[in-house]
This record gives sequence, C-alpha cells and structure tokens, in this order.
Amino acid sequence: MSRQRDPKLRASDADRDAVAEQLREHFATGRLRMDELNERLDKVYAAQTYGDLEPLVDDLPGPGPYSDLPVPFPANGTSPVPFEHGWGGDLTHGGPAWGAWGSASVICWGIWLASAISGGSVAGFWPVWVTVPWGGVLLAQAIGDRADRDRNDHRRRRLE
Repeated sequence: MSRQRDPKLRASDADRDAVAEQLREHFATGRLRMDELNERLDKVYAAQTYGDLEPLVDDLPGPGPYSDLPVPFPANGTSPVPFEHGWGGDLTHGGPAWGAWGSASVICWGIWLASAISGGSVAGFWPVWVTVPWGGVLLAQAIGDRADRDRNDHRRRRLE
C-alpha cells in the first residue's frame, strides 16, 4: 500500500470504496464494532482528500504477514481491485459461494436420483434440505450487499 500520498490530493469514488471495503473486512474479523464501522463509513463517504481517508485506516493492520486485506489506496496510475468477501457477490456476477452451492446441489440431486432409479428406499426429496436453506442464505446475502451498495451510493450522492 502506498500510504505516501499527498494528503491534499482529492480522493476518488474508487478510493473511498476501497477504504470502505477494507473497513467492512476489519469489522467482519472483529477489529471494529458496528458503531465504529458506521461512524467510519460516514466519514469515508464524506472524505474529500487522501488526508481525510488516512486516519480512518491508520490504526488498522494493512496488507502484510498478518493480513490478506486489499490495499485501501491503489498505487498511482492503477485502478483499485474490488474486494471479494467470499459470499459470492450479487446474483448477476455469481461467485465462489454460488458455485459451491450449485456443485453441492447437483451432487445431492444426483445421489437422490441414482437412489430412486436403482430402486433404493427414497424417503422423500431430501436434497431440498441442502439446497433451499443454503440458497436462501446466499440470496439474503446478495440482497443485503445490493442494499448496502445502494445506500452508500445514496449517501455519496447526498454529500456531493
């Protein structure tokens, strides 16, 4: 991470988004409480310069041996890489969690179908107990992520 930026330079939306994602990851790992996260996110989206953003992450570990977090500020001339939190993002882009859900669902349905075809005892359509709850959790996460993005976009527009 290049924390040697001129604090007077204006920050971009991508810079603010990168810092917000890093703060969310620190919240998810237990370094920040909910009230601290909300307070810092409000400051992130109100930030105008790198000097406004720096204090929001200075007391948190950055990339290094103890962290696999994304760099909050990209190096000069590069674009930030969006943070993937592992749940798989929204429904339009899929993701690792949706892929795992799909694979497990196909395997369960295949086992059930093979049992039914071979004349084994099929005591109901049990794959539903795997696919529906797991898919519901992923869907709720995708909807929540979308609502967070919309709320942050609204905050950003309100502050401009």
